[in-house]
Amino acid sequence: PHDNPALHTAAEMHEWVVPLYVHDDADPSPWPVRGAGLWWRHESLKFFDKSLQSIGSRIVYRKGNLVEQVMDVILSSGAKALHFNLQLEPWHHDRDLALESAVVSVGLDVRKFTAMVMKFEPW
Repeated sequence: PHDNPALHTAAEMHEWVVPLYVHDDADPSPWPVRGAGLWWRHESLKFFDKSLQSIGSRIVYRKGNLVEQVMDVILSSGAKALHFNLQLEPWHHDRDLALESAVVSVGLDVRKFTAMVMKFEPW
């Protein structure tokens, strides 16, 4: 098992990968990340990016509507598929479904993974 199964599988299946982080400024969560959580996320992304740079890659950072930003990166990069780790909170589930629908609508493959979480899907 891997802590980022979407990235691991994408790297095995495709010649190149675009690691993407989108700060969704319309995050539907009723409990947005604040304070120390923002610091922790920043430091985690910085560490992850440094790790990717050691193998010749880097994180692409975007801010805005998640679906719009992911679609923009997919279309501008010429990607053939989207691999992503699910977020299991119900308010993110709807957003993940919208993302999947948008990617499928342009004829691309979507693969969804469960990362380091206790998985229980109530839907």
